[in-house]
Amino acid sequence: HEFVHQEVDVAGWVKRAADYKVIDWDSKSPESIDQKAPVPKPIPTPEEIQSLTRQLHDFLQYLASSLLHQPDRAEIRIIEPTPGMLWCKLLVAQADVKPLIGRDGATATAIRNLIKSTAASLGADASLQIISHEEDLAESRRPNQRARK
Repeated sequence: HEFVHQEVDVAGWVKRAADYKVIDWDSKSPESIDQKAPVPKPIPTPEEIQSLTRQLHDFLQYLASSLLHQPDRAEIRIIEPTPGMLWCKLLVAQADVKPLIGRDGATATAIRNLIKSTAASLGADASLQIISHEEDLAESRRPNQRARK
């Protein structure tokens, strides 16, 4: 019976603490909260993008030669669909996809983070897609769904 009263007291304490927080948040004026306006990031120059593209290509080529069983089948494609955005595609043999992606995507996530941080240092965005040659071929043969609409 005593244990039940302790649970009720804990529940009451949690409710009171939540009420205090709501009161505390409501009492703050918008001027007292530091709200910094987002600073627009500058678009990298074409020379910077070209240098970044070369760096990313060399990095992906190094990874391919170090991590893949068939590095000679690795192909790297980098395009710039919009200014300041790079799409990297690493095409590898089907047998190399799983080891390159890693358990639960850990290796691929680490590679993507390195690519994104390198691009961010110049004010650009970058993404990486790792697929096999067979998947790329099937993707290129698939009719464009947007063109039908």
